[in-house]
Amino acid sequence: MKKGIYLKETGVILSTLPYGDSGSIVKVFTAESGLMSYFAKNGPSAKGKLSPFEPFTLGEISYEEGNGSLALLREFKVSNYHLPIRESLERIEAAALMADALDKTQGPGLEAPDLFTLFCLYLKWLPQAKNPFTLAASFYLKTMKHEGVLHITPDCTGCGNPLGECLLCEGTALCTDCALEGTALEPEETQLVLLLTLAREFKDIKQEEISPRLLQALRLFFENTTQ
Repeated sequence: MKKGIYLKETGVILSTLPYGDSGSIVKVFTAESGLMSYFAKNGPSAKGKLSPFEPFTLGEISYEEGNGSLALLREFKVSNYHLPIRESLERIEAAALMADALDKTQGPGLEAPDLFTLFCLYLKWLPQAKNPFTLAASFYLKTMKHEGVLHITPDCTGCGNPLGECLLCEGTALCTDCALEGTALEPEETQLVLLLTLAREFKDIKQEEISPRLLQALRLFFENTTQ
């Protein structure tokens, strides 16, 4: 690519790390190029204003390929800071869990437009959710489904009987007669996991609550299934 010719993409910033005396490594999730890292020079920030490189900020990236492994981020035009997320520590933590799910499953050049759209929608919906961690859990499950490593239905994968108490194991849900080990769920937890995985509209999950125990269980299930 000729020097001075910039490429443009829309993306959401996941994290920013200091680099050297006056630079940052900015990790961005994009629809067309997947999870990308850019080098950005730190410009002066106006007093009292957010940096354009704050996590969860949506915008248009202008960049050019560098001589090294990192592209050079030349400009970032902010479209949405998602300010309501920043008004609550719980919302910030839930958004960070979703960003972590992307960090663990996506990579450079892995085009994922559907997952990008889902992430943007969940960031938009997060402040409206009764429990933001419920939305984070749903994003974990839908990310696994997107990656093709989660295959659950209302029926046991083994015997086909309707699920009540069950165990999540290797990306499937099995009844207690078919599974010897896995992430154990009570009947009401099973129904919630199915809802969070299969729901197509926000109104179906916005009032749902998730317990800290189930959230932690799903995080471990996610890590074991996607590693």
